[in-house]
Amino acid sequence: MAIPGGEETYILCRTAGRKEKEKAIRDRFSARMESALTRLAKTIAAGRLKDRYKMERRLGRLQATHPQVHDLYQVELRDTADGVRLLGSEERPPRVAPTTRRRLHATHQSPG
Repeated sequence: MAIPGGEETYILCRTAGRKEKEKAIRDRFSARMESALTRLAKTIAAGRLKDRYKMERRLGRLQATHPQVHDLYQVELRDTADGVRLLGSEERPPRVAPTTRRRLHATHQSPG
């Protein structure tokens, strides 16, 4: 892949073994995220965490701790008859190449 106005050329090589390794890594991170979300949901349901602001902070911290997979989950705090609950689902967005995702993420970062 030639870069406009540049002298460098990048080549992306992928093997079947590398693809399996990346999937295993992503599955491991995903399992950790699910476990953390389950623990947070239990803490909220048990009433040990009552302040909505703190719930949102904990959820944000979880997402920051698991940046590799947080985009796979649609999670929200919702008021129910039983009080505030953590509700979510695993949602797999259309596959975006990791380099494209990094490029998109880099363009949307705030200066600072």
